[in-house]
Amino acid sequence: MQSLSGCHTSQFLLSCGPLRSRQTTLHSTVHELRRNIVIPNQRNVQAQTSTSDSLPPKANGPVCIVGGGPAGLAAALMLARRGWKDITIIEKKEVIGAEDNQRSYVYMIDGRGRKLLSRLPGVVDCLDDFGVSTAAINIMRVMPDGDVKRNEIAIKDPKRVNHFMPRPSFLKLLLEKGLQKEWAQAAKITLLTSTEVEAISRTTGQQSSSSSSSSSGSSDKEEAPLCVKAVRRNSSGNSETIELRPHLLIGADGQSSMVRTTLQQWESEDGATSGGGRFALKESFSPAGGLRYKILRLPPNPVASTRPDSPPLLNPSFAILVGKALGAGSALRAMRLGLLPIRDPNASRTANLITKPDHKVWEVTGTEEMYDMLQRSMPQVRFRELVPPEVMAQFAASKGGRFPQPQLCEGLHYLVSLGDSQHDTEQQVISSQGDGPALDARTAASSSGATMPGTAGVLLIGDARASFPPDLGQGVNSALEDVDELAQVLEHTGDDLSKALPLYEKRRAPHIAALIQLMTFSYPWQYNQDPVQRFLWTINFAIRAFLSKALPAIFSPHSFMLVQVSNLSYKQVLDMTHATTQRLYALFGGLALGVAIVVGKGLKASAMGA
Repeated sequence: MQSLSGCHTSQFLLSCGPLRSRQTTLHSTVHELRRNIVIPNQRNVQAQTSTSDSLPPKANGPVCIVGGGPAGLAAALMLARRGWKDITIIEKKEVIGAEDNQRSYVYMIDGRGRKLLSRLPGVVDCLDDFGVSTAAINIMRVMPDGDVKRNEIAIKDPKRVNHFMPRPSFLKLLLEKGLQKEWAQAAKITLLTSTEVEAISRTTGQQSSSSSSSSSGSSDKEEAPLCVKAVRRNSSGNSETIELRPHLLIGADGQSSMVRTTLQQWESEDGATSGGGRFALKESFSPAGGLRYKILRLPPNPVASTRPDSPPLLNPSFAILVGKALGAGSALRAMRLGLLPIRDPNASRTANLITKPDHKVWEVTGTEEMYDMLQRSMPQVRFRELVPPEVMAQFAASKGGRFPQPQLCEGLHYLVSLGDSQHDTEQQVISSQGDGPALDARTAASSSGATMPGTAGVLLIGDARASFPPDLGQGVNSALEDVDELAQVLEHTGDDLSKALPLYEKRRAPHIAALIQLMTFSYPWQYNQDPVQRFLWTINFAIRAFLSKALPAIFSPHSFMLVQVSNLSYKQVLDMTHATTQRLYALFGGLALGVAIVVGKGLKASAMGA
């Protein structure tokens, strides 16, 4: 069993190697990051001489974070900033932030995401260096006849700046501008790639000698309620088993979260699974759910139109390659390729294709057949000149992915504590509160001061607690807001997990539920899957925009605009939207009644005159 005590790693786009492999200083790591994104495995983060950004006085740990995406890395940096130590991030992929040939992740970091990033000195100030800053969306539309139309999307609030950046750039920002800080180095953050969690268990007895080191001020004999076992593979095909005993386990491992699945199992063992259980995913319906997508790689700054005077689609710009229908029916509906902005002028561009699942494009698997279909749909684009055969072959063979239906689990945390028997202790806490649900029992126990010795906590953040289509650009922002909320409750409770985690769930769960509701109607028709529904959505948007300007005290703008206001919670956005909807019903109902009365009087007068 491999011990992780004292091991600390900084990695970005790392190839997995042996656990005790080559080491360099942070300075050389950052230099190599700038020169070449791919770095050998296992970099050692050494302390620097800077005295700025000193640590908070309190330190806790150890921590295990499952998932090395934006949510997991942000959580690690936030905890490090608060003085937590011995933070291990487990990532099953061999390379973190590598380009995905099947999917394109371009994040829009808005005010919600910046709230968390502002807690990390040196990170938020570098958004302009890693992403494209935009206060409004100016789109170039390349039409089938080769005409290039430019227009500004008015539904973006020009007073609020967003930053667009690919997933690798955002992860690089967190690692390069976060892990080099003194407070992050002191936290001993370990990032393990090519490592997959094998089992998570609630343990009893003394902490084993192979576990991670305890937090500062803790005894070596302190009991550890949690045990995480993981298997790490190296480039030679060998593997080693790693055991961690964290005080805090954070599940940031995506839609198919093993951490959440484990909590479901524990809840079942506790006998508290009425209504499917707090950790079971509950699905809502969105017209965008189930849509299929994949990406086509284009050269940097491509000239897409066949017209000789056509401008290039510069990397920092938005663009849409508009296609025409290939026949009647949804299976041959017009396709579009959407290009989101990236900062690097020399990077290849990714064009997103999003269609209904029954579109004929998903039946095409040959290179020549795909060239032909795209050329017939978008005759303005010189596909054979822009896309090499090997890239088109990869695009044709790709199965892509599907947008999930909006779904969430009600439970966001789980507390584990040790007594004479761990399971018995949990049952005593629950039964002492009567017949209420497990959440209320644990919350009441912790808030009443009944903090149990050896308490550890499990928390779900990001896609592990909810997933949905990318309609509103809130996936990464809601995940960063999760971490910001965790920071707030830790501050409020003095880092006492038995109080902080129930408080986190109490505060955060209603807003995640509201976000899921917003995803069902806010902007699901943007993918051209149903032109009629998109037209009706546009009318609804225009009516709300007009009335909110004419009578701002009575009517609110559309929810798509309200979501951009970062000081409004998702629940406030939902409540304001529903209130406006009810007033619209009353307004149009009154108008309809007035018209009926006038028509009725006219008909009556006509009858009397006759």
